[in-house]
Amino acid sequence: MSSTSFQPHGHRARPLTVVTVGRVGVGKSATGNTVLGRKAFQSSASFAAVTLMCQMESAVLDGVQLTVVDTPGLGGAQSPAAVMKEIQRCVSRAPGGPVVFLVVIQSGKFTADERRAVKWIQSGFGPQAADYTVALFTRVDDLRADGRSVDRLIGTDLAVRDFVRECCGGYHGLDNRDSDPSQVAELLQKINSLVERNGGSEARRAAGAEPAAAALPAVWVLCVIGALAAVGFYMSK
Repeated sequence: MSSTSFQPHGHRARPLTVVTVGRVGVGKSATGNTVLGRKAFQSSASFAAVTLMCQMESAVLDGVQLTVVDTPGLGGAQSPAAVMKEIQRCVSRAPGGPVVFLVVIQSGKFTADERRAVKWIQSGFGPQAADYTVALFTRVDDLRADGRSVDRLIGTDLAVRDFVRECCGGYHGLDNRDSDPSQVAELLQKINSLVERNGGSEARRAAGAEPAAAALPAVWVLCVIGALAAVGFYMSK
C-alpha cells in the first residue's frame, strides 16, 4: 500500500478511521484487509461469525494514519442493539478525525433488515449520518464474470437503487481479490472529497449530534454493498 496516493487537500494530514459493519458472512473482515492492504483480520467464506468483538488495526498511507475497525456481524448471537453499543464503544476510542462506516451488504440477498441499514446507523449516530454516506460495491470481479456491472446492478434492482439514493455521497466499486492499491486510493480520495464538501469534522457537530454520538469524532457512513454474481455466494464498510 506504500504507493497509495491519498493526499488530503488544503489541510494537514489527519487520522481517518474506517469501521466495517454488516451481517454475518458478508465479508466485512475481507473489506478491512483490502483497505489496509494486508491480512489484518481473519476472514472466512462462510456464514458463521468470525468476528465476535471489535478488532482495531492501523496502517499509514502517504502520511495518513488509517485505522480500520472490524465489528461483530449483525444477525449473529448478539442483538442489533448490542452490536451498536460495541461499535459506539470502539468508535469513541478511535483516533481523532473523520470516522467512515462501511456497511457491508450482500446484494444477492438484499433483505428487509439490510434495507434498514442507514436508519440503523442513524439510530446510533444521529439523523444527519445519512448525509455522509457512500455506497461501496465489492467483488466487482464476480459482477464482470456474470456479464454485469455496478451501474447495471443499480439500474435493474429497485431495492438496491433506493438504498443507493439514501447514500448521498455516490458509490464506488471495490474488488477484494485485487491487490492493486489504486482502487483503495480512489476510494479514499472520494472520502476526502466528501469530507471537504461537507465542511470537514465541524460539519457533523454543527448538524446537531444526538447524545449517543455527541462525544464521537466526525462520522462518515460508507455503505458497502457486496456485489456477487446473481446466484453465487459473494461477500461484501
